[in-house]
Amino acid sequence: GAMAIRLNSLIRGHSGVRLVVLESMIRLMQENITPCPPLRFTISASGDLGPLAYIAGSLTGDNDCLVWEGEGTVNSEHRRLTTAPLALQRHGLAPLSLLPKEGLALVNGTAPSCSVAACTLHDAHFLLLLSQATTALCVEALLGTAESFLPFISDVARPHPGQIEVARNIRNAIRGSTLVRAYDERSASERLRQDRYSLRTAPQWLGPQVEELRSAHDTLNIEINSTTDNPMIDRSKGVKGSIHGGNFQGTSLTVAMEKIRIGLQHVGQIAYAQVVELGSPSMSRGLPPDLAANEPSFDYGQKALDMACAAYLAELSFVSNTVSNHVQAAEMHNQSVNSLAMVSARYTAVAVQLTQMILANLLLSLCQAADIRAMHACFFPKLERIVQDTLAQTTTPALNGQHLDKLCAQLIDQAKVSFGETSWLDTKERFVALCRPLVADVHAFLAQPSADGLPALAGIHTFDASRFHSTLASSLADAWVVNREAYFRDGTAESLLGCGTQKLYRWVRHDLGLRMRCGIDIDHDSTDVHASRIYEGIVSGEVNEILLSVFEEAAMRMEHTQ
Repeated sequence: GAMAIRLNSLIRGHSGVRLVVLESMIRLMQENITPCPPLRFTISASGDLGPLAYIAGSLTGDNDCLVWEGEGTVNSEHRRLTTAPLALQRHGLAPLSLLPKEGLALVNGTAPSCSVAACTLHDAHFLLLLSQATTALCVEALLGTAESFLPFISDVARPHPGQIEVARNIRNAIRGSTLVRAYDERSASERLRQDRYSLRTAPQWLGPQVEELRSAHDTLNIEINSTTDNPMIDRSKGVKGSIHGGNFQGTSLTVAMEKIRIGLQHVGQIAYAQVVELGSPSMSRGLPPDLAANEPSFDYGQKALDMACAAYLAELSFVSNTVSNHVQAAEMHNQSVNSLAMVSARYTAVAVQLTQMILANLLLSLCQAADIRAMHACFFPKLERIVQDTLAQTTTPALNGQHLDKLCAQLIDQAKVSFGETSWLDTKERFVALCRPLVADVHAFLAQPSADGLPALAGIHTFDASRFHSTLASSLADAWVVNREAYFRDGTAESLLGCGTQKLYRWVRHDLGLRMRCGIDIDHDSTDVHASRIYEGIVSGEVNEILLSVFEEAAMRMEHTQ
């Protein structure tokens, strides 16, 4: 990357080098000979002198200059570290003799910092897309609403470009989802009117990061296509065309990298908030603690992912601090201010890696949560039938008609609320606790005076409360265990998800082959193995095609509506 960017700068004709120098650099790249400078070797003030000196040393055959050569990348078994003269000799290349100004032209510039910065920028773009996709999936996993992403909020009321884009992307990703709810003031289960901040304010939180990333992208685009040499040659001025300036100062890159690091910290912050909310029964609208799909008393679920994310975010927050305020004067105060662009780019690469880890853990948790929601969806029809049957069996004479329908609807609503509120209990205790308020509801219903002046139903029907409670708790517990085991075998949440989020879920469950976490006695791989496979898919760019398919569709829908 550094050689390609430096070549692009030199070819502009502002640096006073011969064509043969450019051709020699091209031959190095064609032969896959890559200079190997030390990691910490530049303050990016008079350019990246140290790293660029290794490019010059490779061209001239300096015996102290180490290079990588051979097929493949650094980790390839065919790749080896050797000296520049040996590499040139093996590939039939002659060492280059430099003329005046050419040595300075080769070593003075920001190409190495720019190369590292460009790589981190590429990854940051996709991490911001992934953060929007995981947020969309989190809206479904936490039974959130689409209300927060309506065009009126972002397109009309507060039209920041980044906020508009994020809201549109999430809105389109959850389109068609059966898990996203429309708020119903009349429903007994609606205890929280608004979604939590990590969902409701996602466009306002991630939108500014989109805008800052665009700004950094524009900065790097200019830098890659600039002359960062000194002195430079202005050919229009003839022999007086040698101009001395400071284009080697890489502060533009430093500032761009700091924007990206701060943006990534915001991505990590909202992702970890979502991880915590998914695993906390008091905040997850009925999900079990740590997303344990089996009995919570012995299944620790995704607890390890939560703790790992806390560690990742702490380190990410540390490295996201600015680098530019740590500048030290160098070279006997000649370089009294220096950009530290390479240092900033390197720490941005660390921030990218940590953000990838957090999002990998979040995505694994989200797929687990989606499966648990699907497992609940399979169980609720059974719950409704069992409540109806048990009520009919324990009232004498049996309730019928509108009385039965009204009471059953009330009991089923309460049962679903209690089902969510007891997610932290093991199966037996859970359904015993779930059924207690239902007994009181039946007594209260039967004791109500009739609207038409007739006696209360309690005077007509007898209710065996003890039998109702024990039979219902036992029947629901048995049905839940059967339902859970059936879902463990071949259940999927794909049909419940939105048109965009189901692609991400499918990538994890089908493409990567990572099944739902079912508990310690059932799972063959540990949680960290699954998280690592998702992380590898993010690092390798495998997930990028999925993200593009999700958001390209959103962009096309936007263009169509316009």
